[in-house]
Amino acid sequence: EITTRLVGSEMCIRDRYINAGDYVTGSFIGNFDKAFEELPAEEIAVFNIQENLSLQEVIDKIITNSNCLPLNNTQFAPSDSNSHVLKLFGKSVLSGSKVALLIKMIHSSKGIALKVQGKGENATLCSDLVNGLM
Repeated sequence: EITTRLVGSEMCIRDRYINAGDYVTGSFIGNFDKAFEELPAEEIAVFNIQENLSLQEVIDKIITNSNCLPLNNTQFAPSDSNSHVLKLFGKSVLSGSKVALLIKMIHSSKGIALKVQGKGENATLCSDLVNGLM
């Protein structure tokens, strides 16, 4: 959020951190796997989350940070599972270019390991979204 207030004749503006997800809007696609394979630009990143979070909490954070639409009910992690695959799809609000994220996660005693594979029509958006996800 950007907060402004007038102090005398000066306006104060607080900092707002913007990430790649702020330039994306969730979008539905009928066949995620086909769309994912057809997108030309690719970026892969691996994250190790050592905070005491559940798979569901990590999924919720990723959806919020990416601003993409979860597909195939992958936004819900079974409570009895130590692994999950999340499929997200969106479009750039500036150009309409498509971006898809395939996120594999494993929960262990050491935390949660994520492998994020992003594909998109715009290489910069894809890279920024994948690398800035966590």
